[in-house]
Amino acid sequence: MRGHTAAVTSVDWSPNGSWIGTTGRDATIRVWDAGTGATLTGHQGVAYCVRWSPDGAMLASSGSATVRLWNFLTMEPIVVCHGHTGYVERVAWRPSGELVASASADKIVCLWGAPGGERVATRGGHTDWVHGVTWSPDGKTLATCGGKDDGTIRLWQPL
Repeated sequence: MRGHTAAVTSVDWSPNGSWIGTTGRDATIRVWDAGTGATLTGHQGVAYCVRWSPDGAMLASSGSATVRLWNFLTMEPIVVCHGHTGYVERVAWRPSGELVASASADKIVCLWGAPGGERVATRGGHTDWVHGVTWSPDGKTLATCGGKDDGTIRLWQPL
């Protein structure tokens, strides 16, 4: 599949396995179905990550210093979440679907309510960019990883 005009920065399968989402340094999110797809635009500079909600109805994406939530059925934006001051590298949905966690170059992790996009919590503690974020299968623990000058994995009890 081709379509991005710059390097691809992430890839994710939809929950039902019918779609593939990608982000790229061309600041776009692409959604692919057997080689065809849609393009979502709105991030400035680079789109770093895209992830489907557990029910497959929404997408969360990251880029620049924002997180965006999208309605997958209409391919329309729902909300732009502001609060980070550095690049937002990764996003992850809580398995229950009511929260999105974001990892950023500003060394913090934010939790956003879905679908409204309100910031419900901020976690610090890393001393370098936060490069990754993932939820435990039961949704009770959030794991984050810091950059090379931090070198830690942190486990959080978010709410």
